[in-house]
Amino acid sequence: MKKNLSYVVFLLLLISCHNQERKHIVSTKGEKIFSNSIATENEFVADWLSYYKTLDTSFSFTKFKLIKKDTLHKIKGTVLGSFDPKFDPIYSPFLRYDKSRTKYIDFDSYNWALDENNIITEIDQEIDLVNLQDKSVERIAFRGPLQWVEEAYWKNNSTVILLENTTENTPVITEIDLVKNQVYVYKYHSSLQFKSEYFKNRLAKVGFSF
Repeated sequence: MKKNLSYVVFLLLLISCHNQERKHIVSTKGEKIFSNSIATENEFVADWLSYYKTLDTSFSFTKFKLIKKDTLHKIKGTVLGSFDPKFDPIYSPFLRYDKSRTKYIDFDSYNWALDENNIITEIDQEIDLVNLQDKSVERIAFRGPLQWVEEAYWKNNSTVILLENTTENTPVITEIDLVKNQVYVYKYHSSLQFKSEYFKNRLAKVGFSF
């Protein structure tokens, strides 16, 4: 009887291990990769992708894999909307509008300012959603000195994409669903062998110099 019981226990453990192994295999094969279908349609995405491909020809959106899913927590933003009389038009070229041009993303005005023709940067960065219809400003993301947003665009009228980099030279893509209040974080498969200067390139295109 004891031998039979031991045998049954052994079989159950074996089945359990096999199932765990299968789950692991399914999880590995089922990794979600960032969709880049809009890359050729949006000038800001194209610029960001082109910059990285110039420095690393193997760079690709298909190498970004989902690492985290979180809930979006919106709070009141601290930047000025373009409807405010005190808004500095110096940031106008860097606002990322949706197709209806009733909303835009501002990831610059909290992060840097122009002081006697010199660009002064902060270590923190606030990413804000500005609604021109109800004149509201909401913070949808915040970055510290270890990670920063280099570019942003609208995947559709309710989804914002943040193209980012880190001090470890590992690019990150954050997808924010403003309707479902969901945040999806995709990380590049490895660190790159160069330090990104996309921020300088982006500002240089509209006449700013460092």
